[in-house]
Amino acid sequence: MLYKEKVLLLHRNVLIQEKIFNYLHENDYAVIMANNAESTYSLAKSMKPDIILWGESLTATSKQIIRKIKSSPFGRNIPIIALIPDVELFERFEIEKDGIADVLDSMPKLPDLKFKIRSHLANRKRILFYEDKLKRLRALNELEFQLIQTPEVIRACDLVDDYILNTYGLKALLTLVFNRKTKEYDYRNFITHDSKIQQKLNKILELKAWQKYFFANPNLEAGRIVDQYILDMFATIGLQGVAFYQLPLRSLGKQIGFMIACVDDEKDLSKEKIEEIMQLATALAARVLQIHRVFAETPAVREDTAAVKHLFLRLNEDEISQYLSQQLLTTLRADTCIYFNYNEGFRFLYPQYCYVKNSDKNIFEDEKPPVLMLKDHPTFEEFVESRKMSERYQLTEEPHEDLQAMISLAGKNYKSLLIFTVKVGNEIKGFFLVGSASGMQRFTRTDVHRTEQMIQKATNALIESRVVRQAQVTIKQLDRIFDLSKELTLENDIDDLMKMIGNAIRRTLGWNVVIVERRNLYKNRYENVCALGLEESKLEHIKQTYPDSLYSALKEHCYKISNSYFFDHEKGEEAISEMDQKRFLRSIGKEWDDQDWILVPIQSRGRELGYIAINDPVERVRPSEEKVRSIEYFANQAAVALENASLYENLKSSELKYRLLAETMTMGLLTCDFNGNIIY
Repeated sequence: MLYKEKVLLLHRNVLIQEKIFNYLHENDYAVIMANNAESTYSLAKSMKPDIILWGESLTATSKQIIRKIKSSPFGRNIPIIALIPDVELFERFEIEKDGIADVLDSMPKLPDLKFKIRSHLANRKRILFYEDKLKRLRALNELEFQLIQTPEVIRACDLVDDYILNTYGLKALLTLVFNRKTKEYDYRNFITHDSKIQQKLNKILELKAWQKYFFANPNLEAGRIVDQYILDMFATIGLQGVAFYQLPLRSLGKQIGFMIACVDDEKDLSKEKIEEIMQLATALAARVLQIHRVFAETPAVREDTAAVKHLFLRLNEDEISQYLSQQLLTTLRADTCIYFNYNEGFRFLYPQYCYVKNSDKNIFEDEKPPVLMLKDHPTFEEFVESRKMSERYQLTEEPHEDLQAMISLAGKNYKSLLIFTVKVGNEIKGFFLVGSASGMQRFTRTDVHRTEQMIQKATNALIESRVVRQAQVTIKQLDRIFDLSKELTLENDIDDLMKMIGNAIRRTLGWNVVIVERRNLYKNRYENVCALGLEESKLEHIKQTYPDSLYSALKEHCYKISNSYFFDHEKGEEAISEMDQKRFLRSIGKEWDDQDWILVPIQSRGRELGYIAINDPVERVRPSEEKVRSIEYFANQAAVALENASLYENLKSSELKYRLLAETMTMGLLTCDFNGNIIY
């Protein structure tokens, strides 16, 4: 599909604006019309136009908006053509300072307007092309400088792989470095932008065909692969692409390996870009050969982190976070690492550990920084909402002030940043922020992947320890239930027993508000037994709002969770569909709202004897099914107590009835109903 250049159009005259809009639309431009000068900035920021036609008066406010657009990262290279009446020469110089690229009449000749637009767009393309090329060449020089400094073959190859994949828009990249002496690989790697595809296709590295291909072609030439055997092999393993290119790793006539690049569009790799990659491939090959000569006795290998899990099993949650903070600093060759604890209910970050390069001291040990609210850090909040495992930020290219402020807690400014999420199950426990002060320091995709694996091993250990703790909590809950069962005697009043169960839920399960109501089977209504943690005025408000009871009014509009019900105030009283139920299950663990309720029925043999309504959890998050099931254990105890009380009342009633019968039988008295029928 052809790309349509986007034009943002603003004009004081609606008729002229409509005429220009129709003309440009007929000439295959995508045109968006702004209603006023004030909305132009937000429109430009969201749609990122290729050119702006400004037909409003150049007032002080208009000039301020134009300067704001031109000074922003997205608008720096957007040409702005002013459509205003005759302008004096000296005025042209003045408005050029404000960011106006050209001036036309307020009602320009449409062919002239099209010519001007094409001219400025062509100039913009040239500027962007040379800026992109300059950026690539600068990054290429920085990378070659890093190659000179690294003493490890694996690290050197990782740097080059990551740079090529991210810079040249490749779909996938395979890199193989052979050792002719050992006939083995010094380095082999396959990377893509999609981690799922990468895991699926990692078997490509195990194919024996690569060694045959390498040794059978000692003088590979850079260019597109036409060997049908290789192309068929890619198709067989599931790697799809429009074109594949081979790029030999050769220096001083010695070929040590090759790269194979997969692209979705042949235009992605121009001749010029292939030459740049070959320049980098030659530098990599030269460095690998040099490393072999200088460091032949101490080969560098990837650290095996398989034993790390056993270390994590011996540490608690805080100790694991502290260990990882120091380990990430070393693994990623960074300058600082900060660990933030995260409270998902209240959405705040608590800085806990901070380590800097060449130091074992926790900077936050003596003086802790203040708690950070998530809403005050929009870029970080966006990352949290994305639920990603990690993200890279180049703060020199896109200066995110909130991220810079967070990493600056370590004591100085940093130019590149990595963020890692620590999740235990579906619950986010915290974040690692890893920063580098050097603009040339690169965090490669392989570095990030290895770090994610290390964090995953730690969280797996935490899950195992959490299972143990959960089992201990469950035992504590069962102990509490057994203690309650001792109180379920006929001597105790049923209302006192219900209050005891309500108090047990508050103390044992961590809910601040607990309402217990039992059903009067004769009057067919619910009667309040206790409302713990709730002010009298709020309880009265609930009674007035739901006269038939909270449970009766909300039950049909609730999501099902275990054998209980969750009322979401945002959903209100709309019908719950299957898709709504699935969406609700994904929301478990999110922030709790005090207008939500969990309703747990008290049931026995299919009959509803009452209910327990709970609110305001201590953790301030929506509970999981396991936590709701814990409440149901106490509801079962309440059902036993109510059933026993009912049976006991029936037994006492029967005893009274038969005692009266025995006393009156000798007198010849009959007991009749109001219609004269004999009862006994």
